[in-house]
Amino acid sequence: IAFLKEQDATLCYSYSMSPEETIRKANEYTVKLNAEDADVNFSLITDIQDQCAIITLILKRRQNIYAAFSRYLDKHPECRYLMAVPGSGLLLAATSHIVTLGDFKRFKNPRAFAAYTGFVPEHSGTGGKNRIKGLSEKGNPVLKALLYEGANACIGHNGKQNKKDKREKIKLAGEIARSLWKIGINLKSLKRTSTPNLANSKANAINSLYF
Repeated sequence: IAFLKEQDATLCYSYSMSPEETIRKANEYTVKLNAEDADVNFSLITDIQDQCAIITLILKRRQNIYAAFSRYLDKHPECRYLMAVPGSGLLLAATSHIVTLGDFKRFKNPRAFAAYTGFVPEHSGTGGKNRIKGLSEKGNPVLKALLYEGANACIGHNGKQNKKDKREKIKLAGEIARSLWKIGINLKSLKRTSTPNLANSKANAINSLYF
């Protein structure tokens, strides 16, 4: 998961272009450079080809990571209920299940789980005076990253919210965490029922954008 997060820039999300599209465009450009003057453009062509090879390798590693999480989902089909939450895709649902050991009742309430992920304000104060600071730097770093990206995907899909407003993303990430807890505390009973079909759900449309 950390590997996926760190490679976002390399995978060209910052430029609103998929890795596959980036490779295709780069190959088209190298063909153009070859046609103009292969000898003069040799260094540039080689560099572009090397960068494409790196992106291809990252994509392969990414596919392997997703395959591992898919196998976990097959063994724990109740995780699909967690994927019903908009913003919670395969990685977030499976990771939430792993870190809680499948038992969300370890956390007293939704706020306690949100605090575990780090999406609650930090408090400080002395002499009986309590001050609310910014977002806590504590919390499970993996869940925190996935929740933030899930919120980012929701806002990107919505179109009505400001994609650059970090406060909106933080607020939404906390809401996703609380929604996961509300479903998670019933997972053991849901495990005995059939798992939901998310193929045409709104949540699946959002979650497929990122995680």
